[in-house]
Amino acid sequence: MRDAVRALFPAPHIVALAFLLGAGQSVVRGDTLTWNNSATDFNASAAWTSTSNPTVHHVPGINDTADFSGLEMINPNVSATLAVQRVSFGALLNVASGYTLISSPNGQLAIGTGGIDAMNVTGTNTISASLVLNMNESITQVSGGTLTSPVPLPSAQRAG
Repeated sequence: MRDAVRALFPAPHIVALAFLLGAGQSVVRGDTLTWNNSATDFNASAAWTSTSNPTVHHVPGINDTADFSGLEMINPNVSATLAVQRVSFGALLNVASGYTLISSPNGQLAIGTGGIDAMNVTGTNTISASLVLNMNESITQVSGGTLTSPVPLPSAQRAG
């Protein structure tokens, strides 16, 4: 009987090891999530892919970076209020351009101290979504590209 119970309930250290190795964790936080140009809803899990584990799809959270790499095919709509640590355009490939982030009437995008990094060396990215900024974040646009917003952003620094 004792062996049958052990088979059903492994030793506690095995369970703890499995959890630490990721068996008990489905979402990696503090991750970079890349917009995969497959949907219009910024708040849809399927629209994002983790760069640390490409099999994981989840909406960027308060500790995550929302990255737009590559050329725009579908513009994202912030459909509900959401907070991310950082928004980047082209951080992985330096070629993100043509994106326009918009928001539904109920959608706001709060950006943490990671700020906005526009690494696109050509083209224009526009943020017309309703933004919540804490004024401690940095906003950077590399030379050659453009970042625009109908709402004045804190002065963007030119890099490169």
